[in-house]
Amino acid sequence: WYHIDYIGDSPLPKNGTLDVVVKESLTNGDVITDMDAKGTVLTQPLADYPPVFKEALSKLRNHGSITIVVPPELAYKDKGMPPKIPPNATMVYTLRISESYSDKDTVNPH
Repeated sequence: WYHIDYIGDSPLPKNGTLDVVVKESLTNGDVITDMDAKGTVLTQPLADYPPVFKEALSKLRNHGSITIVVPPELAYKDKGMPPKIPPNATMVYTLRISESYSDKDTVNPH
């Protein structure tokens, strides 16, 4: 399940690098990670993101945002990540592309 919160503005560069802000929560609303609150981003080529993130991000344009619900078998499986993530947890992720860079811009994007 996914919901595009904001499609974004300009197209993503082919084989580009993305700065992505991730908010990870349990279905009960407990926030596990909130990169916005920490002022951090995850920067890597789109191809290097986990498959479930890559598929979701590829639906967006630059500055877009999507919320995805990920079943346990595609998240932390039956192990969870104690103490915060119980076994067989369905996870909710909000992914926001804060910036994208074409390959020629990625030598030093910041």
